[in-house]
Amino acid sequence: DQEADRKPINYALLAIRYRWWLAGGAFAGMLIGFLGYLKYGPEYEATAQILVSRKSTVPLPEEQRTLGDWGERSEHLAIIQSPMIVTKAVEIGQLRELVSFKQETELDDVVEDIVSDLRVKRTSGQDRSFTNVLTLSYTNKNPQDARAVVQAIVAAYASYLEQTRKEKATEVLESAQQNYDDVLQKLRDREQEYHTFRDTAPFQWKAPVGAAAADGQTTTNVHQERILAVEEQRRLNLLRQAELHSRMQVITQGQAQGEAQESLEVLI
Repeated sequence: DQEADRKPINYALLAIRYRWWLAGGAFAGMLIGFLGYLKYGPEYEATAQILVSRKSTVPLPEEQRTLGDWGERSEHLAIIQSPMIVTKAVEIGQLRELVSFKQETELDDVVEDIVSDLRVKRTSGQDRSFTNVLTLSYTNKNPQDARAVVQAIVAAYASYLEQTRKEKATEVLESAQQNYDDVLQKLRDREQEYHTFRDTAPFQWKAPVGAAAADGQTTTNVHQERILAVEEQRRLNLLRQAELHSRMQVITQGQAQGEAQESLEVLI
């Protein structure tokens, strides 16, 4: 019965009754916001978008397949916001000279300030996609400083990618050289074994090749058969050696002539 007799709340009547309190609260909120604006000022956001494409990986043996692993693009979101990239950006863009950071005496303080206001997200693509679009944003009271920080971050990230690509290419070249040296050493070992065999193997025929022995059976010299097999293997090894040597000459000449790293990777 009490719930049935209860009247609905009249919000309009309440607003009229407490209109002065509401007006005072609104005025106080506006005043506080205005004073905060005067004290802290506006903030500007600078943004940039980076198109990241996956390069064709160099074919490698199974045991060396990790050399071609460039990492997933989701990891690069954390890399861009890491102190490593931000520190390099401070050096590239000379960010300590900006108005926003002149009061900071330590490099770590500048890096920490930038990391706290830097945001990176992927706006297109996935880890296995051929291309990804990464969006960087940075907020600062000074629009010129915000723009300079974003430009420096992009430049530092590009430098990181270039350095990583060179390191991977160097590993591939070193791997190719190591494989060449291994094959060459095996070939020399086999040649030495062959010469030792030629010096020590007895050549005694029981009967001429293709002729019938007294017992009516055709006999052959097992050592001669082994020599023929070794000669065939030696011929194949010499061809392999010449092929590898030719490839190494092309790669070495390309490096000396300043060929693009991508061209050398394709040759390898």
